[in-house]
Amino acid sequence: MRGRCSTIIFALLLAAPAAPLAQTKPGSPAACEVPAHPDWKSKQEKFAWEQICADLVADLSKQPGAEGSIDPREGPLPEDRVLSKHFIETILIDDKYRHALKRHGVRITGARFKEHFDLQNVKLEVELWFEQCEFDDGVDLSYLQSSQPVAFNRSKVKKSLNFYSMQLVPDLSVSDSAVDAVAMVGAHIGRTLNLSQSKIGTADEDLLDLSGIDVGTDLLMDGGRYKTVNLSGARVGHTLSMAGSRFADQIDLRYSRINGELDLHGATFLDDVDLTAAQVGGAFILGPAAASQERCDRAKPASQSERPTCWGPDVTMTARYGHIGIIPRLSDAWPPDLRIVGLTYDGIAYDDDIANVRNDFRAWFDRQGHSRQPYEQLARILQARGEIETATSVHYAERERDRNRAYDDNRFDIYGWLTLLKGLIGYGYYPYRSAWWVFAFVLIGVAVLRISGEGRRNHLPYGVTYSFDMLLPLVKLRDQRVELEGWPRYYFYVHKIIGWALASFLVAGLSGLTK
Repeated sequence: MRGRCSTIIFALLLAAPAAPLAQTKPGSPAACEVPAHPDWKSKQEKFAWEQICADLVADLSKQPGAEGSIDPREGPLPEDRVLSKHFIETILIDDKYRHALKRHGVRITGARFKEHFDLQNVKLEVELWFEQCEFDDGVDLSYLQSSQPVAFNRSKVKKSLNFYSMQLVPDLSVSDSAVDAVAMVGAHIGRTLNLSQSKIGTADEDLLDLSGIDVGTDLLMDGGRYKTVNLSGARVGHTLSMAGSRFADQIDLRYSRINGELDLHGATFLDDVDLTAAQVGGAFILGPAAASQERCDRAKPASQSERPTCWGPDVTMTARYGHIGIIPRLSDAWPPDLRIVGLTYDGIAYDDDIANVRNDFRAWFDRQGHSRQPYEQLARILQARGEIETATSVHYAERERDRNRAYDDNRFDIYGWLTLLKGLIGYGYYPYRSAWWVFAFVLIGVAVLRISGEGRRNHLPYGVTYSFDMLLPLVKLRDQRVELEGWPRYYFYVHKIIGWALASFLVAGLSGLTK
């Protein structure tokens, strides 16, 4: 009996410690080994540290007495959401608190920072993640180094978000946020920079400065609203995507290098785009043009893939001396004014319907200023794909534009010469036109012989061979002695001169001298 009681008492002692644990609320943070800093007086800072120290998201909308989730982009966050500059600097810089951080790092939702947020020259080894936060006096992460991701998502940043010369191994995200201005000059992002669905730029500060940035894989700017964008000298390892975004001011992509795709489909551009000396290794994507300006002005459809690519009425795209792997179809949404002298490319985004270039290239060239190089580049690509006839049409259109320009510039000597080349041999691209002239003058010679009676007098019943021999003296169809009298003799002097001229033009055209 005594042994049984001892067994029961021992079992109760073992079960006793489990009772308090069973009463702990699910999801509540474990006790933090590092207490809150004495200077953290506010309840929200103590609450935030308890959550962060327990490797949880410090969601201030869930602290006791909070009003719930508030979108800082629609209105200011209340005072019970304010975290001090001292709080964030302490947990990221002070070794005591920094070493207490767990593998998920610092994740804060629904906080407001009234003071200037300054983490210059800080070296991070944990994730830094802000969601639905408000920054009243800007953020400065210049020269910050981090082996973990950094994010400012669904947040509002007044003044500038500064990442000058930041060195980040993985990803940086500033998505679905409202930011006055962003500066990332000379920054290095090891993988993806995500600026999608953000609104960047206000009346006071409007610049998204990414000049000299180095992005390891993708730079995403989809579905956002931006003002002035500076990407000069930027390097992107794979894709730069601006699909479905709206750009109110200029975009500077001079001397940039994009190893993969440059995707602009479904975007709206109200000011100039400069791609001077830019290098795009993959496809340049524009997508279909809007059917009308009204379609550009109306509300965008729900599906991004259905959005037309739109350009303001006076927008210019400059791509001089750049290189693109594959340019869009010539019927796609190119801007109204193109300046692409010196641009080279390896292909056009036509598949089996490459012959449709014949229907598209004239309107495409009408968007450009006068230069022969774009014609020569397109013709070279078409010849490489076996479209010899279409390539010839492009060369012909090039000479037609030369002729029209000579007329517009009142250079009537050049205009007359080119008109002669066009009519006689099609600028050398259609030399068979000279055959029609030969046929016509042979008939004229026959008519002269018949009307004057010189044909009958010289025993030439038709006079075809004689007219042909006189027109083309290098060709002898029949050896015959003819003595013409009167005006027909003088006509056939002219007839012979015209024959020599036709032969000279034909030889010049076939040798390429007139092209």
